[in-house]
Amino acid sequence: MEATTEKNEYNLKDFLLKVFAKYKINIKKQDFDTILILEEDNKEFRAGRDLEEKEERYYASSDIKKPDFPELRQLPAKEKYVFENENTMWIIFGKNDIKPTDECSTSLYQMFLGVFIRNQDALRYTFLFEYILGELVRNITDTTQALLQEEDFFKTFNEKRMLMQEYADWIINQYELPELRILNELSATKYERRECNARVYFQQKEKQTIERFGIQGQNNRLIKAGNLRMVRKLLEISNENGIDILAEKINNPDGKTAYAVQALLNATDDSDDVEQIYIKFKGYMHWSLTIGKREVLIYYHGEYQLGYAKEGENYLEDIIKLKKDKKLEQVDIQMLKDIVEVLKEQRHGTSVIFMEREEAEREVKRLCAMNRAIPVESKLKYNKTEEGENGWHKAAFLGISNMDGALILDFDGNCKAISCIVDGKAVIPGRVERGARLNSIANYVGSKEKGICIGIVISEDGMVDILHN
Repeated sequence: MEATTEKNEYNLKDFLLKVFAKYKINIKKQDFDTILILEEDNKEFRAGRDLEEKEERYYASSDIKKPDFPELRQLPAKEKYVFENENTMWIIFGKNDIKPTDECSTSLYQMFLGVFIRNQDALRYTFLFEYILGELVRNITDTTQALLQEEDFFKTFNEKRMLMQEYADWIINQYELPELRILNELSATKYERRECNARVYFQQKEKQTIERFGIQGQNNRLIKAGNLRMVRKLLEISNENGIDILAEKINNPDGKTAYAVQALLNATDDSDDVEQIYIKFKGYMHWSLTIGKREVLIYYHGEYQLGYAKEGENYLEDIIKLKKDKKLEQVDIQMLKDIVEVLKEQRHGTSVIFMEREEAEREVKRLCAMNRAIPVESKLKYNKTEEGENGWHKAAFLGISNMDGALILDFDGNCKAISCIVDGKAVIPGRVERGARLNSIANYVGSKEKGICIGIVISEDGMVDILHN
């Protein structure tokens, strides 16, 4: 008898949505779908057919190519499977020898439980999906638990901080990286009053090795408690000097494996290495973990956060959406794309506000009267002269955006003011997981009731947000 019903499958999706809602994780219903199949081991397994039906729904009206993977009935029900193609991914867990609730029954059950991630933006939550599904599968021993006892899960993690701490521990252990407390302490340790800004690779294939350290003194370069002052000193080599650090596994004196700083890499080498793993230290008590092309974990001043999407240029979709609004038809979409391409190279992030010419001039006059902006004469302007050429003066815009505050421009591409400290009555709910720059610009843009106002916020982490009123 087949134990899975369509209701169970919806229960799984509803459960995941409740998890994301409770812990304020921005994953929406349309971002993913689920599959949950539970059958007796001695019955013909219908998973292949069920999955095929789902595929037909997902790919029938799409240009995306189907992932190439075998029917589930051909897979042993005891492993994890990941099937990825372009902007979509299946994560499927299998488990067998599940006990029936009916004590009179001698049959055991097998189960497949999985999630289908449907768009590129949601792919940044891949490892969180994997962690939560893995926890569910690990704790299922009988068929009643396959109906998901969500109360037990919520009791385990009664707040987002606890869930993210467990997730961080899990992902570090999965890839056998140095302990979280070691990474956190390194990020908090200054060298001659300088904060740590370095990139340390734990796995990579494509970067050129500039130099290797000798075997002598290798134990002093182990990334472990007791060596942190020495390791922090070595990380200073990587401080914005075009050099990355390579750490490799070695056997340390106590017989356990550990990472040691072993080589210097050329940081200017472009890499599409899908197997790369690295930690990027970004200042005091701030680091991130990247696996493949995705930033999967961020540590910032005592809290763990989900990483941002790294693949593709998701902000381009937001810019293109502006064009669909009839009120914004006059906006030069290419101009917005080009300024983002320039300002993405600003190391510490920046922000730009576009307004209609008269409103921009009035606003600059008001802010300057209160010493909250520096006016310029609009000689720095967008000038798209040739196909494929970026119309912004790159060096100048990187220079003027190097100061605190936003740039104000009009929709003709004229820069009106720099270093603008924007104000306004609080009208937009804040996003506590994001910084002051994003929240300030979002509120300022949202408070503009007349005319068109578009804000572009580029964070220090490389994330780009497009905002408009």
